[in-house]
This record gives sequence, C-alpha cells and structure tokens, in this order.
Amino acid sequence: MQAFFVEKTLGIFRELWFNKRKDFIGKLVYKLFHHQKNNVLISESLRISNMVENKHLSKSISDASWGTFFDWAGNIAERDGFHFHQVDPKNTSQICSCCGQKSPKKLSLAIRTFDCQFCGTSLDRDHNAALNI
Repeated sequence: MQAFFVEKTLGIFRELWFNKRKDFIGKLVYKLFHHQKNNVLISESLRISNMVENKHLSKSISDASWGTFFDWAGNIAERDGFHFHQVDPKNTSQICSCCGQKSPKKLSLAIRTFDCQFCGTSLDRDHNAALNI
C-alpha cells in the first residue's frame, strides 16, 4: 500500500514539473519573438542526442529541454510569420568576428577569451561565437 502511495505521489510531482517546464519554454519562446519585436531568432544547430551521451552533461541537458525549445521556436516562428534559423556551430568560437580569420591554433574549452593574432581583437569566447552566428 505504501509503495503505491509513493509511486502516485512521484507521478503527480513529475507531471507538475513537466507542466512547469512546458509553460516556461512556451512563455520564453513567445517572449523572444513577440515582446522584443524580433523577426529572426538564430541559434546553433546543436546535436543534442550526442551531447546527452556525455555522462557529465546528460542530466542537465535533459532537464533543460533544449530539443523542446528548438521545436517550439520553429513551430511558433512558422505559425506567426517569424524566422527561426539554426547555424552550424563549427568553428564559431575559433574565427574572429572582426576580421574573419581563423585562429591558427585550436583553442581548448578551458580558454575563455578569444584573442585574434591578426587584428588584435580580444573578446569573451562565447560573445565572439555569438557575433559569428
């Protein structure tokens, strides 16, 4: 009897968590397109199934529901006449956003600053990648 009660309670909490996540993603996608007056939303084309195989990242990636976010962004963009594009992330953090030159040495993930050897630009690595996208 007690096991049934625990399973039922867990089921209720899972459903509540699922609904909260779904509500948050829906509101976020709507806000990105409608409240900010954006016509275009661009993101990296992430291989989520490959990322989930990493034992250190799998739980946080699954909890974040990235796949659901990208699916909904595409559906809402199509429905409401906006544009949603996914860009290949290859070398976005390795290429200078100012001069377009690729860094001669491959930067490890531990290096958080992109310093261009050609034009002298110094940017946060993620900011540089966002500008390239």
